[in-house]
Amino acid sequence: MAGYVSRTYSSALSPTVQLLTNYLKQDAAVIKGRRCVVIGADAAYAPVKNAGAKSVAIFADCRKALTGYALADAVIVVGDLEAKDAHAAVSVIRAFARQKDAPVVIALSASMRRRLRSMLDTFETVSDGDVLVLRATTDEEDPLYREASLLKYAPEQGLPILIRQSPKGADGLGGVVWPGAIALARYLAPDMTPKTRIFELGCGTGFLGLALRAAGAGHVTLTDEFVELACANASLTEEGSDAPIIVRRVRWGCDEDAEDDPPPAKEYMWDPDVRKGILPHEPTATEKNLKELPQENAWREFIVGAELTPMVDGHVSLVKEIKRRLEHAVARGLEATAFIAMAAAESEKCATSSFLREAKKDLKIVHIKKDVPNVKEGEIDGLDCSLADGGDVVWVAELGLMPAATTA
Repeated sequence: MAGYVSRTYSSALSPTVQLLTNYLKQDAAVIKGRRCVVIGADAAYAPVKNAGAKSVAIFADCRKALTGYALADAVIVVGDLEAKDAHAAVSVIRAFARQKDAPVVIALSASMRRRLRSMLDTFETVSDGDVLVLRATTDEEDPLYREASLLKYAPEQGLPILIRQSPKGADGLGGVVWPGAIALARYLAPDMTPKTRIFELGCGTGFLGLALRAAGAGHVTLTDEFVELACANASLTEEGSDAPIIVRRVRWGCDEDAEDDPPPAKEYMWDPDVRKGILPHEPTATEKNLKELPQENAWREFIVGAELTPMVDGHVSLVKEIKRRLEHAVARGLEATAFIAMAAAESEKCATSSFLREAKKDLKIVHIKKDVPNVKEGEIDGLDCSLADGGDVVWVAELGLMPAATTA
């Protein structure tokens, strides 16, 4: 059977390893005497050890590091990390850099350095050049699950998932699963297919996007201003599905966070008509020996969010962000629809009514489903129903772009 290979630098030739080597020659003190866990490139062992590290554990995959090595007080991330691996890298950093002043050395592409920096809100920047160096600002015994509880979600269709909740995660309010997120997950689950992409706004724990991935979505992007808890849950729930998960910082309406997700990295297959039985890592591969694999063939994207509307002051920014993400999806040739779950409107002055008035200014309100069943007390293990806005139903607003914007 033909092997698979991605068109990237080998660990021995990676320019990021060379950047790391040059940096450590100038400033070895950052890791000297420390127990280091290194993610991404075997070739980084020598420069890290030569810089005076007490011990070095190398993992090619971030996910393996989470279970494979428990004695480290410095983290080095190097190589050709992709967007879909960022949440696992954040989880590794948070798992090992627990002591105050623990260093994190990041030798990656400029875009990935910026992405990881934006996702680590409890670290300060020591230096930011070709190599980014961060430092932990607090001591934490258990940074991923601070005062955590576990929510168990077993849908009628799809895979069961476990979600860690923390009142200290995602700025507090977003650190727990809200009943409206479960109601929306159930409502959308029958529509999930491998050709459906999910882009979640205000994800908090990441529950909604991860539940829709378990129901069959082919790609999920989780976004929030505070993403460390979502990173942890994404790392914990990846098994059982091949659908990629991207976690990234997005502040509503903020132009710094406006960029679209990058397209999936191209993958190649050995052409069995040219060479057969070659090992994937063999260095003699040339492009004439390779065939490009078909890429993700999604045809639609859902922008989703639940319990986002109580903060009335944020409605303008939320509508702006929904519109922006719809436009990104349409620009990629996809059908795009937003589904926002809210409390049933009680009056013209309530938060739901306020949001809908704002949405009408820039978006098309396709439909408002006013009878989506809410979650009942005791129905989901670990769910705090006191967070619900009350009522037996929630409203789900289906939103799209205005006709003129769609054709522009």
